[in-house]
Amino acid sequence: MTVGPWRPIRFHTYEIRIAEVWADAIVTETLKPVLILSFELAGDEFTGTIQVSVRGPNKVSGIKEIKDVKVVAGKGSITCAFGDDEVELWYPVGYGKQPLYEIEVVAIDDVSVF
Repeated sequence: MTVGPWRPIRFHTYEIRIAEVWADAIVTETLKPVLILSFELAGDEFTGTIQVSVRGPNKVSGIKEIKDVKVVAGKGSITCAFGDDEVELWYPVGYGKQPLYEIEVVAIDDVSVF
């Protein structure tokens, strides 16, 4: 029998970090895609900016970039409406293509990027 840690131990410290991100994709009755993105920060009081970007299936070009998202009490949310040809609709298995999109949320304070 062995006693003690058998893998390296790492300590992660932070003043602020992105704790949760929720992305709700909605398609309206007129087939217009809408993205509701909510996030929660953990740590000390945050004074800085949040930037959100959405990349397409090719991951090269950005579809939407939103800067300066408002943060109140460590929480924030934005709503993005997309145009006709900006995103492709996602279909259930067997009914069509399923393009995947990448969402990136970055918290920037006065000193460093988290």
